[in-house]
Amino acid sequence: MSTESFHLDADQIYKHINFAGLINALALMHREPPADLRDLLLEQQGETEKNYCLIRAAWQKGSGLGVKIASVFPDNKAIDLPAIHAAYVLFDGKTGVPTRSIDGTALTYLKTAADSALGSRLLSREDSETLLMIGAGPIASALVDAHLHVRPNLKRILLWNRTEARLKGICQRLHDLGYKVEIITDLNAGVAQADVISSATASCNSLIFGEYVRPGCHVDL
Repeated sequence: MSTESFHLDADQIYKHINFAGLINALALMHREPPADLRDLLLEQQGETEKNYCLIRAAWQKGSGLGVKIASVFPDNKAIDLPAIHAAYVLFDGKTGVPTRSIDGTALTYLKTAADSALGSRLLSREDSETLLMIGAGPIASALVDAHLHVRPNLKRILLWNRTEARLKGICQRLHDLGYKVEIITDLNAGVAQADVISSATASCNSLIFGEYVRPGCHVDL
Protein backbone atom coordinates (compact mmCIF):
# COMPACT_ATOMS: atom_id res chain seq x y z
CA MET A 1 0.00 0.00 0.00
CA SER A 2 1.42 3.41 -0.92
CA THR A 3 2.06 6.09 1.69
CA GLU A 4 -0.52 8.30 -0.01
CA SER A 5 -3.32 5.76 0.37
CA PHE A 6 -2.17 4.61 3.82
CA HIS A 7 -2.51 8.03 5.47
CA LEU A 8 -5.75 10.03 5.50
CA ASP A 9 -5.07 13.69 6.23
CA ALA A 10 -7.58 16.25 7.47
CA ASP A 11 -8.43 17.53 3.99
CA GLN A 12 -9.25 14.02 2.77
CA ILE A 13 -11.39 13.32 5.83
CA TYR A 14 -13.40 16.54 5.52
CA LYS A 15 -13.81 15.97 1.77
CA HIS A 16 -15.15 12.42 1.96
CA ILE A 17 -16.96 12.25 5.31
CA ASN A 18 -20.40 13.82 5.76
CA PHE A 19 -22.38 14.06 8.97
CA ALA A 20 -25.43 12.24 7.65
CA GLY A 21 -23.42 9.09 6.91
CA LEU A 22 -21.28 9.36 10.04
CA ILE A 23 -24.25 9.82 12.39
CA ASN A 24 -26.00 6.78 10.88
CA ALA A 25 -22.80 4.73 11.18
CA LEU A 26 -22.43 5.67 14.84
CA ALA A 27 -26.06 4.71 15.51
CA LEU A 28 -25.31 1.24 14.10
CA MET A 29 -22.02 1.00 16.00
CA HIS A 30 -23.71 1.63 19.35
CA ARG A 31 -25.83 -1.49 18.72
CA GLU A 32 -22.83 -3.74 18.02
CA PRO A 33 -21.02 -5.81 20.67
CA PRO A 34 -18.82 -3.36 22.61
CA ALA A 35 -15.11 -3.15 21.89
CA ASP A 36 -12.49 -3.86 24.55
CA LEU A 37 -11.19 -0.44 25.66
CA ARG A 38 -8.01 0.52 27.50
CA ASP A 39 -6.81 4.03 28.41
CA LEU A 40 -3.44 5.40 29.43
CA LEU A 41 -3.12 8.98 30.69
CA LEU A 42 0.24 10.71 31.01
CA GLU A 43 0.55 14.08 32.75
CA GLN A 44 3.37 16.61 32.76
CA GLN A 45 3.40 19.72 34.91
CA GLY A 46 4.17 22.81 32.83
CA GLU A 47 5.12 26.29 33.95
CA THR A 48 1.52 27.46 34.14
CA GLU A 49 -0.70 24.48 33.24
CA LYS A 50 -0.55 20.71 33.03
CA ASN A 51 0.07 19.02 29.70
CA TYR A 52 -1.61 15.70 28.98
CA CYS A 53 -1.17 12.75 26.66
CA LEU A 54 -4.12 10.38 26.35
CA ILE A 55 -3.71 7.00 24.66
CA ARG A 56 -6.88 5.00 23.99
CA ALA A 57 -6.91 1.54 22.41
CA ALA A 58 -10.13 -0.12 21.20
CA TRP A 59 -10.24 -3.71 19.94
CA GLN A 60 -13.31 -5.25 18.36
CA LYS A 61 -12.46 -8.90 17.88
CA GLY A 62 -12.24 -9.98 14.25
CA SER A 63 -13.07 -6.49 13.00
CA GLY A 64 -10.54 -3.85 13.91
CA LEU A 65 -7.98 -2.60 16.39
CA GLY A 66 -7.47 1.16 16.72
CA VAL A 67 -5.15 3.30 18.80
CA LYS A 68 -5.62 7.05 19.28
CA ILE A 69 -2.98 9.31 20.78
CA ALA A 70 -4.05 12.83 21.76
CA SER A 71 -1.90 15.56 23.29
CA VAL A 72 -3.33 18.48 25.23
CA PHE A 73 -0.96 21.44 25.65
CA PRO A 74 -3.02 24.39 26.98
CA ASP A 75 -0.13 26.88 26.70
CA ASN A 76 -0.16 26.46 22.91
CA LYS A 77 -2.69 29.29 22.85
CA ALA A 78 0.16 31.71 23.54
CA ILE A 79 1.93 30.70 20.32
CA ASP A 80 -1.23 30.53 18.20
CA LEU A 81 -1.37 26.74 18.00
CA PRO A 82 -4.34 24.48 18.81
CA ALA A 83 -4.20 23.05 22.32
CA ILE A 84 -5.13 19.56 21.11
CA HIS A 85 -3.41 17.39 18.49
CA ALA A 86 -4.12 13.75 17.77
CA ALA A 87 -3.17 10.80 15.60
CA TYR A 88 -5.01 7.52 14.99
CA VAL A 89 -3.72 4.19 13.67
CA LEU A 90 -6.07 1.42 12.53
CA PHE A 91 -5.00 -2.25 12.40
CA ASP A 92 -6.73 -5.21 10.78
CA GLY A 93 -8.66 -7.07 13.48
CA LYS A 94 -7.75 -10.54 12.14
CA THR A 95 -4.09 -10.13 11.15
CA GLY A 96 -2.89 -7.14 13.17
CA VAL A 97 -1.56 -5.51 10.00
CA PRO A 98 -1.74 -1.67 10.10
CA THR A 99 -4.20 -0.51 7.46
CA ARG A 100 -4.64 3.23 7.97
CA SER A 101 -3.02 6.24 9.60
CA ILE A 102 -5.63 8.92 10.17
CA ASP A 103 -5.45 12.57 11.22
CA GLY A 104 -6.75 12.18 14.75
CA THR A 105 -7.66 15.83 15.29
CA ALA A 106 -10.11 15.96 12.38
CA LEU A 107 -11.41 12.53 13.38
CA THR A 108 -12.02 13.77 16.93
CA TYR A 109 -13.92 16.86 15.79
CA LEU A 110 -16.18 14.89 13.44
CA LYS A 111 -16.80 11.92 15.73
CA THR A 112 -17.52 14.07 18.80
CA ALA A 113 -19.88 16.33 16.88
CA ALA A 114 -21.63 13.38 15.23
CA ASP A 115 -22.16 11.60 18.55
CA SER A 116 -23.65 14.80 20.03
CA ALA A 117 -25.94 15.14 17.04
CA LEU A 118 -26.99 11.50 17.36
CA GLY A 119 -27.99 12.23 20.97
CA SER A 120 -30.01 15.20 19.75
CA ARG A 121 -31.69 13.07 17.07
CA LEU A 122 -32.83 10.67 19.77
CA LEU A 123 -33.72 13.15 22.50
CA SER A 124 -34.40 16.70 21.24
CA ARG A 125 -37.74 17.92 19.92
CA GLU A 126 -38.17 17.73 16.14
CA ASP A 127 -39.64 21.25 16.10
CA SER A 128 -36.57 22.77 17.81
CA GLU A 129 -35.82 26.19 16.30
CA THR A 130 -33.06 27.81 18.39
CA LEU A 131 -29.57 26.39 18.96
CA LEU A 132 -27.23 27.89 21.56
CA MET A 133 -23.54 27.06 21.10
CA ILE A 134 -21.38 27.72 24.17
CA GLY A 135 -17.66 27.91 23.39
CA ALA A 136 -15.56 29.16 20.49
CA GLY A 137 -13.01 26.39 20.01
CA PRO A 138 -12.42 24.58 16.71
CA ILE A 139 -14.98 21.88 17.53
CA ALA A 140 -17.79 24.41 17.95
CA SER A 141 -18.44 24.92 14.23
CA ALA A 142 -18.48 21.13 13.71
CA LEU A 143 -21.05 20.79 16.49
CA VAL A 144 -23.29 23.43 14.95
CA ASP A 145 -23.04 21.76 11.54
CA ALA A 146 -23.83 18.33 12.97
CA HIS A 147 -26.82 19.53 15.02
CA LEU A 148 -28.28 21.24 11.95
CA HIS A 149 -28.04 17.95 10.03
CA VAL A 150 -30.38 16.21 12.47
CA ARG A 151 -32.60 19.20 13.26
CA PRO A 152 -32.97 21.18 10.00
CA ASN A 153 -35.76 23.26 11.59
CA LEU A 154 -33.14 25.10 13.66
CA LYS A 155 -33.36 28.68 12.36
CA ARG A 156 -31.45 30.66 14.99
CA ILE A 157 -27.85 30.01 16.06
CA LEU A 158 -26.80 31.84 19.21
CA LEU A 159 -23.09 31.95 20.12
CA TRP A 160 -21.59 32.69 23.51
CA ASN A 161 -18.02 32.57 24.75
CA ARG A 162 -16.42 33.99 27.86
CA THR A 163 -13.94 35.90 25.66
CA GLU A 164 -16.12 37.48 22.99
CA ALA A 165 -13.17 38.27 20.70
CA ARG A 166 -12.59 34.55 20.12
CA LEU A 167 -16.03 34.27 18.53
CA LYS A 168 -14.86 36.06 15.39
CA GLY A 169 -13.19 32.90 14.11
CA ILE A 170 -16.17 30.60 14.55
CA CYS A 171 -18.51 33.29 13.19
CA GLN A 172 -16.46 33.45 10.02
CA ARG A 173 -16.35 29.64 9.69
CA LEU A 174 -20.13 29.40 10.15
CA HIS A 175 -20.77 32.26 7.72
CA ASP A 176 -18.56 30.45 5.19
CA LEU A 177 -20.80 27.40 5.63
CA GLY A 178 -23.85 29.57 4.89
CA TYR A 179 -25.25 29.91 8.42
CA LYS A 180 -26.68 33.04 10.02
CA VAL A 181 -25.44 33.47 13.58
CA GLU A 182 -25.99 35.87 16.47
CA ILE A 183 -23.41 36.63 19.19
CA ILE A 184 -24.92 37.05 22.64
CA THR A 185 -23.39 38.49 25.80
CA ASP A 186 -26.05 37.42 28.33
CA LEU A 187 -25.64 33.65 28.63
CA ASN A 188 -28.61 33.14 30.96
CA ALA A 189 -30.88 34.96 28.49
CA GLY A 190 -29.55 32.74 25.70
CA VAL A 191 -30.18 29.60 27.70
CA ALA A 192 -33.76 30.75 28.32
CA GLN A 193 -34.38 31.04 24.55
CA ALA A 194 -32.74 27.81 23.39
CA ASP A 195 -34.39 24.56 22.30
CA VAL A 196 -30.99 22.86 21.95
CA ILE A 197 -27.90 23.83 23.95
CA SER A 198 -24.46 22.51 23.01
CA SER A 199 -21.55 23.32 25.30
CA ALA A 200 -17.90 22.65 24.40
CA THR A 201 -15.61 24.46 26.80
CA ALA A 202 -12.81 23.63 29.23
CA SER A 203 -14.50 25.67 31.97
CA CYS A 204 -14.34 24.30 35.50
CA ASN A 205 -17.16 26.63 36.56
CA SER A 206 -20.88 26.08 36.06
CA LEU A 207 -22.23 27.86 32.99
CA ILE A 208 -25.76 26.46 32.50
CA PHE A 209 -28.26 26.81 35.34
CA GLY A 210 -31.44 24.76 35.45
CA GLU A 211 -33.63 27.70 36.46
CA TYR A 212 -33.10 29.21 32.98
CA VAL A 213 -33.49 26.02 30.91
CA ARG A 214 -36.81 25.84 29.07
CA PRO A 215 -39.00 22.73 29.49
CA GLY A 216 -38.21 20.33 26.65
CA CYS A 217 -34.79 21.84 25.95
CA HIS A 218 -32.07 19.34 25.00
CA VAL A 219 -28.72 20.01 26.70
CA ASP A 220 -25.61 18.55 25.06
CA LEU A 221 -22.37 18.76 27.06
